[in-house]
Amino acid sequence: MGPSSFYFFGFGAGSGTPPSRRSAFAQSATFPLNTANAAVWSQSLVATSETASLASRLESYFERAAPLLAGGAIETLPTADLLRIADFVVALREPLEQLRSQARANVWETAGLGTDEVRISSVLARLWDRNYFGNNARRFLAETFQIADNSALPDAEELAQGYRVSIEHCPNGDVADRVDITVETTKSVVGIEMKVLAGEGVRQLERYIDTVSLRAKRMHRDRSHVLFLSPRPPSIDSREVTWLTWEKVAQAAMVSVEHGAIGCPIRDFADYCTSLGR
Repeated sequence: MGPSSFYFFGFGAGSGTPPSRRSAFAQSATFPLNTANAAVWSQSLVATSETASLASRLESYFERAAPLLAGGAIETLPTADLLRIADFVVALREPLEQLRSQARANVWETAGLGTDEVRISSVLARLWDRNYFGNNARRFLAETFQIADNSALPDAEELAQGYRVSIEHCPNGDVADRVDITVETTKSVVGIEMKVLAGEGVRQLERYIDTVSLRAKRMHRDRSHVLFLSPRPPSIDSREVTWLTWEKVAQAAMVSVEHGAIGCPIRDFADYCTSLGR
């Protein structure tokens, strides 16, 4: 060992490690540590120890390393090296504190949306609504329709003329034909059905097509369309339905928002919804 470094085994190995992996660990999982790379190590520790204290992690590590020490896989460290370990742990404190002070959780994960389709649709509708998120909302909605790549959906120019977003909407007054989200412009009616884990209901998309078409006729709109947000494709093949995955919604969110605090909820939703339905 050099005068300013020592070799240390990584966290997580021990008696619970399969023999084949333990052998590889004993042979090659050592690496030099010194105060110069303390910041890199602090990031690794934060990633692997979100709740446990550093002291408890170290205690757990040495408990798991005991069989290796007893088996002679590594030699007992001399006192000088143990002192360097202590110095290294002290050096970790400042960069660890800096990382923790800069932490910021995803607001929608913190809110516990999970896979609740009703709550997710409510959030998404608000993120598309200019009354709540201004021009960021309109750009997010426009990008979503553009990524869907269907000329039957409103473009940015049409949305700029004004639109309305409704949640859990009964477009024609029939509670049996409730639509998750409805977007209405001066020319179009778009019904949006959302799925995460649940499957489609009996003739659900066919009923959506009929519902938004009737709404468009009653409101004297030129076009109607159904947008199906789901990790799985729709059960029917119809030009009246466009399929869009949650990953595509995330892409639309990321390219549409400005930097700064006002765009944080939409950016957080992009991160959150990439895993929906996986």
